[in-house]
Amino acid sequence: MIPKERLIEGIRKAYGALEEKDKAREEMLKVAREIIRSARRLVACSHVGNRDEASKLVKELVGLVNGLNEYKLSHPDLYYSGFVQNALVEYVEARLLYSFAFGSEAPCFEELQVDPASYLLGVADLTGELRRLLSKYIKADDYGSAEEIVAIMEYIFDELRGIALPDALAPGLRRKVDVMRGVLEGARRDLLFYKRSHELLKAMSSEGEV
Repeated sequence: MIPKERLIEGIRKAYGALEEKDKAREEMLKVAREIIRSARRLVACSHVGNRDEASKLVKELVGLVNGLNEYKLSHPDLYYSGFVQNALVEYVEARLLYSFAFGSEAPCFEELQVDPASYLLGVADLTGELRRLLSKYIKADDYGSAEEIVAIMEYIFDELRGIALPDALAPGLRRKVDVMRGVLEGARRDLLFYKRSHELLKAMSSEGEV
């Protein structure tokens, strides 16, 4: 007789472990989706200047990220998978935009309780939202704030393009930096064009009053 008891036990234990992991994965997916939804709402609130709602969303996101981080030790393979990182990248982007939109200090990755790679990827994505913020300041003829936004974009680009990391550590970072170059060039053109147009109109208006 071939002993089968231990084999059956091993199969059942393996299946039980994977069932538990699958349950954890579903729970983590749910939290990750909630983080993405709330992060996008935070981005929207930051752009329209709704500080009260944005502050509530920040607190909500902190709780969601803390909940997701509870799986870091028990299921590290799931935590360091793509869907978790995607959610954390959107969280970082939203939190940084919030800080710039409302004039607070930009948090670092330790404060946000995210891994360094997710932080850098979120910073890289931030330039797209900063360009939207730039358009808002240009429409309001607030060229001082607009210049500050372009300066921040330039600073981010200069810092990130000097980073040399293998794609395995920060997947997609180099591609994001390449995209940033075009976004930054477009932002510079917009600022220069609209600022000059504004100054020309102001000068013509002054001459007309003389």
